[in-house]
Amino acid sequence: MFYETLEKLESETDFGFNKRPLGYGDFKRICRNHQIYVKERPLLSELKGVFTWYGDNPYVCISSRLPEKERTFVAFCELGHFFMHDKTNHFFTKMQDKWQLGEMEYQTRVFAHLCIVPTPDLVEIFSRRRGLGKPMNFRYLSELAELYHTTFPIVDSRLRIFYDYLFVRPEILGREAWPV
Repeated sequence: MFYETLEKLESETDFGFNKRPLGYGDFKRICRNHQIYVKERPLLSELKGVFTWYGDNPYVCISSRLPEKERTFVAFCELGHFFMHDKTNHFFTKMQDKWQLGEMEYQTRVFAHLCIVPTPDLVEIFSRRRGLGKPMNFRYLSELAELYHTTFPIVDSRLRIFYDYLFVRPEILGREAWPV
């Protein structure tokens, strides 16, 4: 199952995957440590990022036209291919739905979401807000986007992933938190 793969990756990596929020500087440091070459270039408008192998050398290219908040997300998506998939080429496009994306692209986007907004943070925030009787609304999403220096759509997608995960692992919030 996919969640077991992510949990294994979390325990086998030492860069803070799904433990603390990671930024673009972390991405570059991780790439340097794993000898992944990174370039920023003005890619075609539909193409946001590319992960590829030249022989045994992994490369990531990120569109230099992207705003910083989106560039970080795309960078971690491409990095997800290195940690989760075989030596094939991968391209980040504008499709969002997991059925449109295909399984590998969906997995790398989940990887990127967990890099930017880790699950323990969401558990804490969710529990605190619930305890205070505060709703999960547009303002809440905007606050999270600002807190994690990312975009509203990325936070919205991250919360959808979090809620999917809660149905698989409800024990992380405790029984008193249900129904959600």
